[in-house]
Amino acid sequence: MFSHGDKVELIGRYLTDSDRRVMVETGLYGGGGSGMNFTDRLDLYVILDMDAENCREAQSNFPAAVVICGDSGKTMPGLLERLHTPALFWLDAHLVADIDETDALDEWPCPLLGELAAIKAWPHAYASTILIDDVRLFGSYGWPNRADVLAACDGWQLAEADDILRLTPLA
Repeated sequence: MFSHGDKVELIGRYLTDSDRRVMVETGLYGGGGSGMNFTDRLDLYVILDMDAENCREAQSNFPAAVVICGDSGKTMPGLLERLHTPALFWLDAHLVADIDETDALDEWPCPLLGELAAIKAWPHAYASTILIDDVRLFGSYGWPNRADVLAACDGWQLAEADDILRLTPLA
């Protein structure tokens, strides 16, 4: 499994290879995100997170970022209405919860399918690149199952490695 540093390096490679200047990241940990290392290379860096403290911390540490606080499965459509260029998406929104914390997972399940549905409905979807972290968790409590996720990924070229599902534009 990739370390945080490996994930940051991977995002950097995808930004360079795709020549993207817009990045959307869902899910923060302690107010930090994997894309924050690239704000100097981006025209727009957007963070969606449901935890108010994470949002405050991110906005404080990275004032150039656009921070949207709320369930990313629900806030993504509104963001995409205002976004008019293909982007790189790093989808990593989920609770960091012990599997026994079923009440929390029942209340806030992984929003991945909602995020993907919003992106697919967006005019620039299939020119964009999507990286989905934590593939090993597909089908675990509070997460969509693998078959449903893969079905939501039609229209892109798929590759999976290092616990990350990679959706790139079809050649």
